[in-house]
Amino acid sequence: MTDEEWQVVRDAMPVPAWLEGRGGQPEGYCHRQMLDAIRYVTDNGIKWRAMPADFPAWDRVYAFFRRWREKGLVKEFHDRLRDKAREDQGRDPEPTAAIIDSQSVKGAASVPAGSRGYDGGKKINGRRRHVITDSVGLLLMVLVTAANVTDRQVAHVMLPQLRARFRKIVLVWADGGYTGRLVDWAKEKLQLTLQIVKRSDDTSGFVVLPRRWCVERTLGWLMRSRRLVRDFETLPASSETFVYFSMAMLMSRRLARTASRTRREQPGWARAAVSAVQAWFRCRCGRVRAISPFSVMWRCPMASVMGLLEEREAAARVRAEELRVEMERVAVELADAEEVLERRVIARTELAEALAGGGEETPASPAGVREASAVSEKAPAPVAGSVVPRWHEAATVNSLAVDYRRIVELVESGAGVGEGVSAKQLAAGLQLELVPGKIEGVRSKARRLAERGWLAASPTGRFTPREPTPAAHASSGMPSGRGGGS
Repeated sequence: MTDEEWQVVRDAMPVPAWLEGRGGQPEGYCHRQMLDAIRYVTDNGIKWRAMPADFPAWDRVYAFFRRWREKGLVKEFHDRLRDKAREDQGRDPEPTAAIIDSQSVKGAASVPAGSRGYDGGKKINGRRRHVITDSVGLLLMVLVTAANVTDRQVAHVMLPQLRARFRKIVLVWADGGYTGRLVDWAKEKLQLTLQIVKRSDDTSGFVVLPRRWCVERTLGWLMRSRRLVRDFETLPASSETFVYFSMAMLMSRRLARTASRTRREQPGWARAAVSAVQAWFRCRCGRVRAISPFSVMWRCPMASVMGLLEEREAAARVRAEELRVEMERVAVELADAEEVLERRVIARTELAEALAGGGEETPASPAGVREASAVSEKAPAPVAGSVVPRWHEAATVNSLAVDYRRIVELVESGAGVGEGVSAKQLAAGLQLELVPGKIEGVRSKARRLAERGWLAASPTGRFTPREPTPAAHASSGMPSGRGGGS
């Protein structure tokens, strides 16, 4: 590849784990040499063992190819180039429409019987490449299967993956091989419109069909790579990897042409400076087959990898700091929201009880104390959170809910005699967490008991047992003063 093309490819390459401190052994070969060797195999269709002597040893190149295939690095590399190519054309990196099609190719003798089949329509014994492209023909997905696997069967596998990977895609064009229940299934299950573009029965000869010509052109681009003219790979995954490398070659050349045009538009002194730097690197850089990682940094055009890593590290540090500040802000907002929520819950509960207490009957007269007592004995047991009844002579704390009953008992137990009991002391007596929300909840319940006559509230916000009525003092013969409740 040219220097202009390497500048494009280098920025899209995944960074090795050992350069990011994630472990692993440093590589002994330049990435540019490795990619040149793989591109040579893809473009010329040679055997791995026929690797020219100008490249690293064939087994090292194949190990690099196999690692990229198994780790999914080739897809990451291809996707970055595709995003750049779409942006170079003035498009959004995420496509909104796609085209699906397939291509059957003959299988070589190295293709095992378990992954090959016979395509009855094309009369081909081999494999089938199922591809999905965007509206300009750039590859989105590829899946290699036996030739006897139909398009509908593969669409049930690829369309959900396409929908999960590209969330903006809502429309897919296809040919007549994808008709049937697949259209309704994609609409119902994936919310994906599968539009069938058919050839008219009245036409004859070659006709350019709307949208379908884009994916057909992509399949033609793939056939320019001799390694893809026939399927030579034992594993279908290797065939998919070569498809990705073929499209990466196409996109990198396009981007390099755009970069070279931009460079020609620069002033003369800028072009001269760039040429001088490139000449200096060309003098210092040699094609070395086995070199140390540090000499790779110095002798190879990958010398700028360290600078690239430093830029990514600085960007990651800035991003981490932004997220840390955002997390602190969200934590403060969350605490405020929880406090507001607690207040809203208390206000709603108070309003509900006030509305329910508005229709209660007045307390029974002294002549009807016996009847009220009988009614209270037949009343069902209270439940937690029930409405607080009004106090009367025959009422007992057993008619209150558990929380209200405990509050009355704590106040009557004599804690803080003389001054009363505060809401914080009540919360501590109830073994609650002493936070503003819990304390306000206990204060609200104590006020409710004071409004219903079970307790007495002082202007300072403390609560004391209710004052006995004069009738109760007369009947008991006790002197007037503060006493216990019923």
